[in-house]
Amino acid sequence: MGPGDAQRLAQWASHFVTRGSDAFTAERQAVVMLYRETVTQAQLLAYADDFWLLAMMFAAVPLFLPLMRRIRMEPSTAATAPATERAAARVSEEGVA
Repeated sequence: MGPGDAQRLAQWASHFVTRGSDAFTAERQAVVMLYRETVTQAQLLAYADDFWLLAMMFAAVPLFLPLMRRIRMEPSTAATAPATERAAARVSEEGVA
């Protein structure tokens, strides 16, 4: 615990004493408030780290685009069509004739 933390702890304790708490309870409440501030700051720093990591990943994606292979879909012919499509085509041809 640094000097700034000790000062904030004393400020919180005096705040709770002025609100009617006894010295022991005010000290416990001050520790809880200091803990809440610490957790809030840690969450903010974690969010900033996650944002930075996602930004770097997003910026790196265009560098991989030249390495990706393009896949072209060709229209299917009667020989390469799946069996269900060929059967449907036969049924429609027989129905017309």
